[in-house]
Amino acid sequence: MIYSSWHGGFSLDALAFGELTLVDGCVVTSPDGNGDTIGLIAFPRQYSSWDAATQTLTYGGKDYHLGDEIAAGGGGVSHPTSLAMSDECRELVDEHVNVFIIMDKSIDPADHAGVATER
Repeated sequence: MIYSSWHGGFSLDALAFGELTLVDGCVVTSPDGNGDTIGLIAFPRQYSSWDAATQTLTYGGKDYHLGDEIAAGGGGVSHPTSLAMSDECRELVDEHVNVFIIMDKSIDPADHAGVATER
């Protein structure tokens, strides 16, 4: 899991979407739905938690499981150094370079209806 310190203020307006996937112990999204492409996501610590035993992401009080679709606003950063993350996630960041930082109080796709999320 990768965490950011976003607290609900100013945010960027890019959209990340895809299925929740676990890659080498790191929670990511799969925008193409088959895991061939992954999106590294930083979840705001204030809104999220990961239960490794049940493989459940809780975000804004709602539970999401592997395979569930999510969508959230935010923006990307290259070579993030201030994000808290596991060693497994750090290896993926080193390989993929960019991380999308969620700056949104909801990751429910229904809350982003009307925004293009074509695969």
